[in-house]
Amino acid sequence: MLSIYPECFFKDEAVYSVVFPDLNRLATSGSTETEAMKMAADCLAGYLYSLKNDSEQAPKELPKHKT
Repeated sequence: MLSIYPECFFKDEAVYSVVFPDLNRLATSGSTETEAMKMAADCLAGYLYSLKNDSEQAPKELPKHKT
């Protein structure tokens, strides 16, 4: 099953932060944009994997708005 969760990137001086607002504000960071993207993928995968191992459901995706 494919799920899509939006991620928000923020740059603060030397750190790129990534937040998944639909997933209880799950967050990670990296020192470069590329590193932050890799960390975000690992963070999301780990979070969804731990939910599955704990027999918990991932939060529902928020409805998407048409642009």
